[in-house]
Amino acid sequence: MNKMSSFLVEKNTGGQFRTVVRSRIHFKR
Repeated sequence: MNKMSSFLVEKNTGGQFRTVVRSRIHFKR
């Protein structure tokens, strides 16, 4: 699961993607 979040963040380190990853982690946790 950490790999997927890292991949999303690395794919587009702009801001929108980061928010999506953070929301996903929050939902998963």
